[in-house]
Amino acid sequence: MKAPGSILVTPPQVLFMAQSQGDLTRDLRKSLEEHRRHLLSTAAEQAWESICITDCEIDEPGPRFVYVNHAFELLTGWTAAEVIDKTPRILQGPLTDKKVLARLKQCLIAGANFHGEAVNYRKNGAPFWMEWKISPVKDASGKITNFIAFQRDISEAKAAQQRIEDFHSMLSHELRAPLTSILGSLRLIEEFDNPHSAEGKEFLEIAISSTVRLSSLVNDLLELSKIESGQIELKMVDVSVTELVDTAAKALINYRADDHVTIEIASIDAQVRVDRDRIVQVLINLISNAMKFSPANAAVLVSVSQEGGAVRFSVSDKGPGISEENQLKLFTKFRQLVSADGVQRQGTGLGLSTVKALVEQHSGRLGVSSKVGQGSTFWFELDAVGEAVAEAPAPPPTKALLLVEDDKSLAKLIKFHLISEGYAVHSVSTLTEAVAVLATTKLDACIIDMILPDGMGMSLVEKIDKSTLNAKVPILLTSASRFNDSELGSPVTVSWLYKPFELGELAIHIKQMLSGICQRLVIFENAESHWDVLPSLIGDEEFATIDCSQDSCIDAIADIGPNRNVIVKFDGSDKAENNIVRLAKGLTSSKAIIVCSKEKFSSKTSQALNGLVSELISAEKLSESDFVSRLRSILIGTDASK
Repeated sequence: MKAPGSILVTPPQVLFMAQSQGDLTRDLRKSLEEHRRHLLSTAAEQAWESICITDCEIDEPGPRFVYVNHAFELLTGWTAAEVIDKTPRILQGPLTDKKVLARLKQCLIAGANFHGEAVNYRKNGAPFWMEWKISPVKDASGKITNFIAFQRDISEAKAAQQRIEDFHSMLSHELRAPLTSILGSLRLIEEFDNPHSAEGKEFLEIAISSTVRLSSLVNDLLELSKIESGQIELKMVDVSVTELVDTAAKALINYRADDHVTIEIASIDAQVRVDRDRIVQVLINLISNAMKFSPANAAVLVSVSQEGGAVRFSVSDKGPGISEENQLKLFTKFRQLVSADGVQRQGTGLGLSTVKALVEQHSGRLGVSSKVGQGSTFWFELDAVGEAVAEAPAPPPTKALLLVEDDKSLAKLIKFHLISEGYAVHSVSTLTEAVAVLATTKLDACIIDMILPDGMGMSLVEKIDKSTLNAKVPILLTSASRFNDSELGSPVTVSWLYKPFELGELAIHIKQMLSGICQRLVIFENAESHWDVLPSLIGDEEFATIDCSQDSCIDAIADIGPNRNVIVKFDGSDKAENNIVRLAKGLTSSKAIIVCSKEKFSSKTSQALNGLVSELISAEKLSESDFVSRLRSILIGTDASK
């Protein structure tokens, strides 16, 4: 115990121990810090996602790479030594979305996190889809010193997404067109005094063939699904190649007989071990495709050859050929490609996918060689063992219509019905043919399918508007899918009718167009913010306003005078849905009905208004001035029609 006033003396060994303990603590901390850094470095190098770090300089020539991991090298093809001190812009190219890059720059400037998708390029120039996640790296004072990016290749996910979109597009077109044909045929037969007449039988055949077409589509989908999921068990037997080819050829003996398209066979004495029915199915698909694309009086050559242990089956035609670009897409599901001659042939885009799956299930391989204008040859290898004739134009009655529809059965039904209504119908199936008719024939109205073999039907609108002979002619667009102005890239100034539709409904719509009393019903979706201010925005225009969700809206129709513009508020409620159709059909004397919808129309409402809507516009991305500008153009167009 220390006495008062005494001095405490610490022995040297105690001081040494205390000093050693402090050094030990510092060394331990230093060791732990070095271990942590090593762990982070190792983890970054071994991560399967691409990681890169740049400096904080945003404007060119920056930013510059200061670190990339091994996954970055595998993803891009660039080594760390090659990219350090270079800018990430070396990964960008013509397909890189400039809007995404602009948003990225704004996030970097603001020091905010960024998440986006874009097309980048590998060192060899190959494009790929990439998902980006970028964050700022800050020092202790909060100053940004670097940016760290995590990158992931999402090309396969994008391809899968595209396949789904192609699938939906194919189903929309391939299901709705035959459904419309079946419905139209049965309606016409129902009206015949004698359903057993020649015309009745003809339209019954259209209904039957369209039903067969739908059944074939469903069977193709189920077949491909079974093959890809491995649910089909092959029954392998040794078969003569000549027997396989002869069986397939006999199944197609009547196909395109009217056009005198024939099959020539050049076989050899060889055998293959296969599932007989499946390989015959492959041959029938390839031969029927070749015959479908062959000109009249041509022959399709089916040949078999052997080289080493492989037997090659080849199917050659003298059709329009396939471009190199389209050859790369041939065996993709749900892709129905337009041939080099621009003529669209019916199909689901499933046939060659099924062929590919079956050949590969036999451990075989397949391919195609083709030149535009010189025909095509499709082939597959297995291991060896020891056009319709154009219709004559109808005599021209009072009103002449142009019908542009690539589905031949539907076009025939529409033409027959409109001729029976007293119109002259010029029926074509492509944009090219339509332009030729527009240049030489004075028309009273045009009916145009939205999706055609050689482009979008919408592209005809400008040509018609600039036409010397047919400027300002009324136009009706038909479509199996709903389009809006943002998708089309330009304002839609035509009437719409969505498939499937009744032929009588089409005829009524055309009569309204020709009489000049066709109702202008314009839909502004996502326009709730403009509900209350719309009348004041327009200025001197006189409007009547109706709220579809109110019980009094139907009675309000009687109070609306002739030639007044009408604003309809639509909130999407059940009551509003029930009232909107009654309102649209009841306001026949108004100049324009402008529906400001709270959100997008439901499929139920869209179907109920089919044939009444002249424009569909999303107001979500329109500024107030753009909204007013679009509305004024609608009102000017309405006044011009009076």
